[in-house]
Amino acid sequence: MDFTVTGTNDCLRFLNSTVSVVYVPFTVAANQNWQLTVNCTKMPGGANGYTDIYIYNGYWDAGTNHMCLSKDVYPILSQIQSADYELKGTTAYTKIYSEVTSKSYTVFFIIPPGGQATFHITYKQI
Repeated sequence: MDFTVTGTNDCLRFLNSTVSVVYVPFTVAANQNWQLTVNCTKMPGGANGYTDIYIYNGYWDAGTNHMCLSKDVYPILSQIQSADYELKGTTAYTKIYSEVTSKSYTVFFIIPPGGQATFHITYKQI
């Protein structure tokens, strides 16, 4: 999986129903190692711009082209947990997923307000 997402928002809160959310659903096969990387190639707000990364333990794909509105995830919102990672500036979120049995995840993040943002997402076996 290798794609780029670009968008804008006026708010950085899941509870505002019209906030644009990026989501990345994926499955880790048993006894395999996969690396997910989210690179921020353009972040509004300069050095102060950021977005938090969230994880859902399951496969969710109810949007279009890896984008949805926050109201679309309301049915699973209580199951979405913080990854304790703040994606800032030109940093990247990188995590290796490996499981003994097959398991699915979905990573979510909100496009930060203040202008256009661009994210490059890759998911590859290592």
